[in-house]
Amino acid sequence: MKLEIRFSGSGGQGLITAARVIAKCAVLDKNNALQSQTYGSEARGGATKSEVILSSEKIYFPEVLSPDIVLVTTQEAYQKYGINLVKTRLVIIDSFSVKDFSEKENWKVIALPFTGLADKEFHHKILMNMMISGFLVGILHPILTIESFKIALQDFFSDEKLEKNRLASQYGFEQAIQKNLHF
Repeated sequence: MKLEIRFSGSGGQGLITAARVIAKCAVLDKNNALQSQTYGSEARGGATKSEVILSSEKIYFPEVLSPDIVLVTTQEAYQKYGINLVKTRLVIIDSFSVKDFSEKENWKVIALPFTGLADKEFHHKILMNMMISGFLVGILHPILTIESFKIALQDFFSDEKLEKNRLASQYGFEQAIQKNLHF
């Protein structure tokens, strides 16, 4: 098993952290993982991408060439990192921010207003990053587990922030499970 995942959005949304947590989760779930990121000189507010390779085998090439899964949280990121994909099989879109998107023949698109849900459920839009990550864990379950994801969060957050991020990820995970979504 090998999966290439791209998180794309805007600098400051926490997608690099989200990808790092997913990579740590993968390792806790006995997979190999590699994480990388790219962001423009403007960093906060500009288009960013962070990528994770998950594999049950050794990872010999550290770059995502054709992601299997793409998460997109802004229109700019969709235009820059999400539109010209060849082998991608699943595109997860934050429809709160990405209004103009299409579905290609080889894509399955799942569009949910993650930012709006984070604001409504937790009163913090920034929790969208952990909500969409929990959603991804739900889709990839049992390759990744929510238990390992919550443990991985401890490397990145403490105290009150840790609990809020755990709740947001659990909410996203439950959304994927309730919708019976699998990769």
